[in-house]
Amino acid sequence: MKPVFTEIYNEIISYLQQNLSDKYSYHNINHTLYVLEKATHIAIKEKISSDKLFLLQVAALYHDSGFVIDPSNHEHESCNLARKNLPKHHFNTKEIDEICEIIMVTKLPQSPKNIVEAILADADLYYLSTKESPELSMKLYQEWQINQHDLTPKQWVEISDSFIKNHQFHTNYCKKYRTRLKLKYNFK
Repeated sequence: MKPVFTEIYNEIISYLQQNLSDKYSYHNINHTLYVLEKATHIAIKEKISSDKLFLLQVAALYHDSGFVIDPSNHEHESCNLARKNLPKHHFNTKEIDEICEIIMVTKLPQSPKNIVEAILADADLYYLSTKESPELSMKLYQEWQINQHDLTPKQWVEISDSFIKNHQFHTNYCKKYRTRLKLKYNFK
């Protein structure tokens, strides 16, 4: 791991600890760390280069940091934070642009244009293929309620069930090993 990554990691985790509201039961530090872990895992399985892995890991750390500023436009705000903070870590404009493109792929509907974007897209929704999927979905529902989305629990279950049935993983690894597991979780 590059020494600068540790600095960025500590900086963004500290930023989230100090500024992210505890009302976010899903989009919290645990989610950020989970996405970082899964992005790294998928990247190794997909055999991407160490340079691309580094940019991916930085994007994973930043991907939901914009929740502090504007939950409804958090991907854009996450990019703004990256553009503000990463130059001091000697990232050039091209690298920052690439990190922001990777972050933006987490906006639904996901439309990755390359393998690195596909990895973060899959890492962000990896939980769908785990036994924690129903529990995490309910945490996401709690956030929706807080952010003025007026849905009944029944409506949420219907939306979640439809989402999981229509969701497609993007990387070869997740298509091969996670799709079958994802289909086990039906909210009805």
